[in-house]
Amino acid sequence: MRSPARFFLPGLALAALAAGAGPAAAADIRSECREGSAVEFGACLEAAESEADAALAAVVAAFREAEEASGGGQAGQRGEQAFRRAQQAFELYRDLDCELVGLRTTGLDRIDARRACWVDHTRERTQDLETLMAELPTGPTARLLEERIEGGTWLVEDIQSRGVMDYLQTTLQVSNGGGVSGFGGCNRYFGDAEIDGEEIRFGALGSTRMACPEAVMDQESRFFAALELVRRWRVEPTGLLHLLDSEGATIIRLSRQA
Repeated sequence: MRSPARFFLPGLALAALAAGAGPAAAADIRSECREGSAVEFGACLEAAESEADAALAAVVAAFREAEEASGGGQAGQRGEQAFRRAQQAFELYRDLDCELVGLRTTGLDRIDARRACWVDHTRERTQDLETLMAELPTGPTARLLEERIEGGTWLVEDIQSRGVMDYLQTTLQVSNGGGVSGFGGCNRYFGDAEIDGEEIRFGALGSTRMACPEAVMDQESRFFAALELVRRWRVEPTGLLHLLDSEGATIIRLSRQA
């Protein structure tokens, strides 16, 4: 049995990973190994532990290769960091949960219960990663969502170097078909954009006609006027979206909304 991992992660993340898990996770491999003598049972668990360990290591390596092929670059590095943290969280959860399984078991069965729990959690993780890997985009032109302007919601952080009122939550959404929508600070808006690679030009926008305080209406008007000047877009390695004018100056700066 491997010793518990020596690191700590935020409680909410660990709780999410642990949802629905418990001692019952040890049932499968114990059922497979139950026939035969105690010595044979122990040997069966040992072999299953080695096989599960090797299988998880192989799929982790394959998952990282597939993820790198799907994006690469700075976004790929962020994906690798997130994957590493998720894998650490799984290992911590697995080891702690199996320690609890052992504590609930009496006598000589304690070690076998812990090992069986470890095998079953490791098998489940392997299957989960195989499923995720099958859903990754493939091919040299595949790009991660973080590198595209399309998809998700962008939150405006600055308009023409004059800042914004954060509580207004001015947003921008661009669909794969070029549809544009969002919240200007007072009104919902909608329209279209012509996108060609990193070039973009926003068309005329329609909006609702709500009345708001003067400062709010001023920011919304500045946002709509700034969109008319945009000619290019660029996503930084940090994840910030820059909407640029014809001279390459940033007109609007946005971040991806969680």
